[in-house]
Amino acid sequence: LGETPADERARDRADQAGAGAGLEVARHLRQLIELLGETPAPLLKEGGVGVRAVTSLARALTVEEAEIHRLVSLGVAAGLLGRGEPSPLPVGDEGSDYLSPTLAADGWLDSDLATRWVTLLAGWLDSPWAPWLIGTAAEKRQPVRLLGDEMKRPHLAEHRRLVVSRFALAAEGVDVGGEEMRDDLFFTRPVAATLLPEATVAAIVDEARWIGALSRGTATSVLRALLDPEADALAVAQEVTPGTVERVIAQGDMTILAPGPLPRSLQTELDLLGELESAGLASVYRVTEASVRRALDTGRTAEEIRTWLADHTLGEVPQSVTYLIEDVARRHGTLRGGPAMSYLRC
Repeated sequence: LGETPADERARDRADQAGAGAGLEVARHLRQLIELLGETPAPLLKEGGVGVRAVTSLARALTVEEAEIHRLVSLGVAAGLLGRGEPSPLPVGDEGSDYLSPTLAADGWLDSDLATRWVTLLAGWLDSPWAPWLIGTAAEKRQPVRLLGDEMKRPHLAEHRRLVVSRFALAAEGVDVGGEEMRDDLFFTRPVAATLLPEATVAAIVDEARWIGALSRGTATSVLRALLDPEADALAVAQEVTPGTVERVIAQGDMTILAPGPLPRSLQTELDLLGELESAGLASVYRVTEASVRRALDTGRTAEEIRTWLADHTLGEVPQSVTYLIEDVARRHGTLRGGPAMSYLRC
């Protein structure tokens, strides 16, 4: 695997794509942390997360339930989510275990993008959780629950490093095919490869692509640095991770373009004001009547929203956006009464 010369252009493309994937995971985990900070998820008696709680989280974040399985497992492995009694307890609760953010989550949310990504990658490499097992039957024929004992595999961290290290053996930017990786694994580690199920290898590779450890068939530079005890993974991540932008572009078609990752404060405001249409390193939000009303519901005034847009928009704010904000604000929070001649009750 190491005999093919490095391809620097392919390496750069892989690093860019990997950073995009990793930051998208970080964005979803940020939303999950903020959601659980407001409303911790109740746990089952055995410590797992119930199906109803998973469904509720998936609906709130508008993602698939499988994504919640991965995000929760990653958050716990990275030390950003924990199980126990949150402080303060939810209203009406006298003491139960919940899934909620840890104290380390605040520091992670305030850190730069490179630090967030490296923290998640390091947590994933050492994670004992196998979220792909959820919904399958364990040895005792019990269904595997999120964070249940059945989905915890003590040797999974070792297996992760064994699999992804095969991709790092090849030169930078070189696409390592699945069969080639598997052949090398059987040649160099025959006993381990024999004991490692094919489904587990496929799941590890899939998760590695999801979090940006692997991209375009090769190990990203950040993963190579994490696997090298003498390398500075954070410094490498800072080189390949795009910097944040302080300005957005408001357009006449009621969309707002963020040409790059945003700082936390700007991201929070934009999440309130617009509906995400296209995610990625550059994202597109659409301003709608419902999204403006959502921002007003949090206590912001029309003047505050207009001022924020003016301060953070390149060029002038389109009149169509301003008119919509003023129109929704004029009707927001008002009551209208009138006679009811009849009604139906079901």
